[in-house]
Amino acid sequence: SQRPRAVVGQDPSPDTNSRASTYRFDLTTARAETYARPGALPKIRPSTIDDDLLRRDFSIHAMAIELTDPARGKLFDPTGGSADLHAGLVRVLHDRSFQDDATRILRAARYAARFGFRIEEATLDRIGRDLRYLDKISGTRLRQEIAHVFTERHPDTTIALLDDLGVLNAIHPSLTATDRQLAVFRTAHELDPNIAWALLAFNASEDDVAHLVRRLALTRKQADAVRAMPALRALEPQLAEPLRPSELDKLLSPIAEATLHAYAAAGEGIAAQRVREYLDRKRTVRTILNGDEVVELGIERGPDVADVLAELRAARLDGEVTTREDEARFVEAYLARELAGF
Repeated sequence: SQRPRAVVGQDPSPDTNSRASTYRFDLTTARAETYARPGALPKIRPSTIDDDLLRRDFSIHAMAIELTDPARGKLFDPTGGSADLHAGLVRVLHDRSFQDDATRILRAARYAARFGFRIEEATLDRIGRDLRYLDKISGTRLRQEIAHVFTERHPDTTIALLDDLGVLNAIHPSLTATDRQLAVFRTAHELDPNIAWALLAFNASEDDVAHLVRRLALTRKQADAVRAMPALRALEPQLAEPLRPSELDKLLSPIAEATLHAYAAAGEGIAAQRVREYLDRKRTVRTILNGDEVVELGIERGPDVADVLAELRAARLDGEVTTREDEARFVEAYLARELAGF
């Protein structure tokens, strides 16, 4: 089988009883690979350790240690990975490496940013030359590679490097990395991926996001977050006007929450402040009465329950009701208007 198999064991030392003493090895056959065309998944066949090391992404990955006698502990390093590791270099293994699999370009940036390494000069030249091969990669694979960036400890460093290398623009011209966007990536801990996608597409137009969603095969929630960003930016003139809390709530409630969080963090001026106010109130302002209690007060089950709760929440946002008794009187007044045909 070509699939890795895991071996899990426990350190036999008598003084190691913690979970930290558990070890895991993934075992697989040494392999070689060939690419039928640029961007295609490789065709794998069993081979030697030398071939296996030479198929790796970068020299710092292309090392192995002999585990058995008589050469136990011997380092196999056919590409100079040890020297590159000590020099802090990310170096690709062969001239067509990025053409075979352009996702290596994203991994080069990710490893360089993660470890504070430099991308070796010839590798940088090949990245610039081969950016066009990103078009050969499926949207799903590109989306997954970018998602790995979001999980890095310092995603802003990787995103800034991808921007400097022209990678973001090559994937889609609407992806940007302004100082404000990078500041959010820098300070946020474990950023929700839907928010992260909305941030990357912060400056995209409506036409841009339609193409971006298709190009990267975004999931439904990711697509919702990205599509809502130009719609939210279009509301900026209205957000700059004086608004009651209930009016603000009505304006922003249709917008995906991930988009609101992205805009609140990376936006500027009064519009971003209003979005932050809305998110704060959304977390704290709730009606006291629930649907069943509204029905007990005489509202018929069905759409009317949702309508009265929405109006009740608006009244609470605007400070027109504050207590349970206030809410009950509000519902009774609503019912009286309905019965009177107003």
